Amino acid sequence: MFKINYRIVLEENEDISTMDIKSFNEQVYDIYGQFEIVINELHEGYVDDCLPFGIEIITFWLRLLNQAAIALQKKSYVAFWIPETDSFWIEMTCKENTVLVRIVELIKYSDVLKCHIISEHHEVFKNKTEFTSVSKEEVINEIKRVTQTFIKDIEMINDNLLSSEVINEIIELNKQM
Repeated sequence: MFKINYRIVLEENEDISTMDIKSFNEQVYDIYGQFEIVINELHEGYVDDCLPFGIEIITFWLRLLNQAAIALQKKSYVAFWIPETDSFWIEMTCKENTVLVRIVELIKYSDVLKCHIISEHHEVFKNKTEFTSVSKEEVINEIKRVTQTFIKDIEMINDNLLSSEVINEIIELNKQM
């Protein structure tokens, strides 16, 4: 199972429902809330409707996940940083139509890791969890689906934001899949 859940917490976002595009791009830029990835028994983050707050940058997560999905379609390996952590990454290794996923910890900084996503294996990680496997199709389809749902949610909140730099980047990344 590969499942992504999110919740846009409007209280954590300045009044984006009435914000013009210029103000959003200059003052707010990202959308905040709760974000969770569930990969079989691996859980990262949380979504809880009873909690009125969330500090995850949903737009950052969606950019990472879309970039990871694009990389998985071309390469057999991708690792991406888990936002709001010091040194934890999600590592995905593709073997035919199966993706082996585990959480790894950065043990040695490398210039390669200046970005938040890499598509070449490096010996700078140590295993934090055992591998769990999911289908490649399930990973890509879930990232596509959740991204498209997020875009529709943003459109319902304020359709002007679809022209923002960050939302437009997410839309373009999602089209590449």
